[in-house]
Amino acid sequence: MRERIEYLDSLRGIAAMTVVIFHCMISFVIFHSANYKSEYANGFIKIITESPLKLIWNGKEAVLLFFILSGFVLSISYLNGRARAFDIFLVRRFARIYIPYAVVMAISIILTMIFYRYSHIDGMSSTFDNRWANPVTLKSIIAYIFMINYDTANVNGVVWTLYHEMRISIIFPLIMWVVIKWDAFKSLLINGIVIVGVWIFFTLIVRGTDGVISSLAGDFRSTAFYTIFFVFGATLSKYRGEVSDYISNLKPIFKFFLFSLSIILISSRWIKDVVPLQPRYVHEIVVGLGIVLLFVVALSSELTQRILMNKFLLWLGKISFSLYLIHILVLMILAITFGKYAIWLTPIVSLPLAALTYKYVEEPAIRIGGRWTGILTERTKLKRKDRAEVV
Repeated sequence: MRERIEYLDSLRGIAAMTVVIFHCMISFVIFHSANYKSEYANGFIKIITESPLKLIWNGKEAVLLFFILSGFVLSISYLNGRARAFDIFLVRRFARIYIPYAVVMAISIILTMIFYRYSHIDGMSSTFDNRWANPVTLKSIIAYIFMINYDTANVNGVVWTLYHEMRISIIFPLIMWVVIKWDAFKSLLINGIVIVGVWIFFTLIVRGTDGVISSLAGDFRSTAFYTIFFVFGATLSKYRGEVSDYISNLKPIFKFFLFSLSIILISSRWIKDVVPLQPRYVHEIVVGLGIVLLFVVALSSELTQRILMNKFLLWLGKISFSLYLIHILVLMILAITFGKYAIWLTPIVSLPLAALTYKYVEEPAIRIGGRWTGILTERTKLKRKDRAEVV
């Protein structure tokens, strides 16, 4: 089983660019209203909101793809029997996620402190107006350091997903223990029961408390929910060989049907109006299933793989984390400096800046993680040697 599947990086890159486009669009009232309030000023807005064209600016759905892809990729070493010790795994995740996060958040805080007094631009959405809207407090900085979702949207709202990534990374070895030990149905059931139990636990705290405790419990409740998507990714990874073989033997018409179905499910925001019970959770799980189906098609279709192996898409996937981290900063600087319509330049301007961020922030962070894990590995070897000598 290969350690890395390159063409999945392209999916990550496409998803990151989708998030960029999403934030550009919802900066304007007309698209913000369409996305969050189901209000449409004209037929064009209705079409791009209630059709598969919404894929172009499906920001939340793209984030769910990140979670599923993380579960898929992180599981590979466990399934290969090459999983590292828990401390080494956490150190690598810390270096890979937290160091770039800390650098970009430090820059975000500085820019917020510089520009928070700027005159707000008329005709923009509440999401745009809430960015860089007030000075950063010591309480906020402490929250950022410990990755607590407090005043996050003011500085760089996209990082909320990283909070969940880091928390889920801590429990991911337990998830994989269940995935490896039991078959798909049992592992999904067991993981699902545990996740629902944790979700209920934090829900009771939210309802029984207020203030900081309630807010923290609500944030961790969200982490419990998003763990589901890591489980989806890990389970698919375990069975990707069998699934790929099965789908590969289907007729092209059936493969096209599965691809179309995945697009429909990912675009299924309409289900929120159909299912009254916890519509957000139901909708996002349906989207997650659509993403899993999309992965299945990508894993089994040579045509899809050839498209995803395009050099530009692979490069986009390579810089996708940096692109995700810095694009809000680019958007705000463009709007403040050149006016609101300069926001549409964000996808273009962000690309070279993301490439620089990857080179000078991500790559050094990866090397630091490698050095740290090397030190831990050597210490472990020395301890084992000492124990052997004692025996």
